[in-house]
Amino acid sequence: MSIEHEFDKVKSNGLPDNDYNRSLFQFDMDVLDALSESGNGFAFLVETFSGKRTYYGCFRDQAEVESHIEAVRKAYPRHKIEMGFRPNAAWKFYADYRKQFPW
Repeated sequence: MSIEHEFDKVKSNGLPDNDYNRSLFQFDMDVLDALSESGNGFAFLVETFSGKRTYYGCFRDQAEVESHIEAVRKAYPRHKIEMGFRPNAAWKFYADYRKQFPW
């Protein structure tokens, strides 16, 4: 799955404004917690570029993850959040990413 957050304040290089980025700390933690609550899943990659932050993760129960993300959406109504789901795509994406950007 992916969760995409479109930034409100972006620098010319597409990264979030420094002060705005610091203000997102609790939001970021809440999104990550929403993915891992109840042992249902986890985030394995967070990317920040082009005016947005994308969280990639795996989970067992889509409905449960959606309900936790909806709670985050309600807690942060000013943030633009989109979710995307593709069955079994996460591991292939992760493996390809690791090949392209080894760490």
